[in-house]
Amino acid sequence: GPMKYADMIGLDKILKNIQKYSEEDTRFWAPPKLLEDCLHFYGNKLAQAINLFRSGGSLRHSAPSGLDAVRATQTPDSCLDFL
Repeated sequence: GPMKYADMIGLDKILKNIQKYSEEDTRFWAPPKLLEDCLHFYGNKLAQAINLFRSGGSLRHSAPSGLDAVRATQTPDSCLDFL
């Protein structure tokens, strides 16, 4: 389905395509904040976020260090809510 396809080609490419399309129609093709947030906080693969959520883990609930520590305090709930 569409989620598998997005995971196969990468969320970054999905976002780039949406951004490209938005140059022609900004009202219809506005890049979704949810996609931008999930890409920023969970990386390029949707499956990584899904697996993390299903395993009961989250960047918000671990004790990360460095950049992950910053992300852990900023991870929007909406990235996991859609799962």
